[in-house]
Amino acid sequence: MNETTRVEFLTPGPMFDGYVEAMTLAFENYPVPVRAFRDSPGPRIEWVRRLLADFGRTRLDAGLPILAALIGDQVAGGALLAIPQQTESRRSSQWDEFMAAAGEDATTFFDSFRAAVDSVTIPEPNVWVNMLGVHPSFQRQGVGRLLLERTAEYAKTIPGVLGVGLDTEDDVNVKIYEACGFSVQGTTSVENLPIWVLFRAI
Repeated sequence: MNETTRVEFLTPGPMFDGYVEAMTLAFENYPVPVRAFRDSPGPRIEWVRRLLADFGRTRLDAGLPILAALIGDQVAGGALLAIPQQTESRRSSQWDEFMAAAGEDATTFFDSFRAAVDSVTIPEPNVWVNMLGVHPSFQRQGVGRLLLERTAEYAKTIPGVLGVGLDTEDDVNVKIYEACGFSVQGTTSVENLPIWVLFRAI
């Protein structure tokens, strides 16, 4: 990286817009949205962008932390986190409206996906990484690793938290996470999509 990468908590405004764009490009072709939005009307990238924008704002309003990795003024990646005793309803009216627009197939998939992830037990309480992504222009430059390290540092500030958990649907990511101190706690699948659930103690 030509410039120093720094990680900050996401705030509304230009930083948020940059976060949405970076994460949209990071996840456009990721296995979960590819499967979830395969029958939704319109381009998949627009569903990914809407998901990140709508629920990013909802989480910020609820006080849930989102980390942004910045290189200069550009958002290079982000990590959307959930912390103990501070979670949003998965069945909010906004979520229902989003799913109604995306279609029944997307709704069924997301419900099945969440149930599959939840079926794997990891140590609790934990900080859960809902999404971690890096803009394609900044991949393979240590941005993801830095976001994970900052997540672990943040987790240590929360009394009682035992570590950081996450899931991935890409076997290449498993090795990357293991190199960052995570270990596989279990595997599961939904509609033949493999899911690895990992945990890192702090």
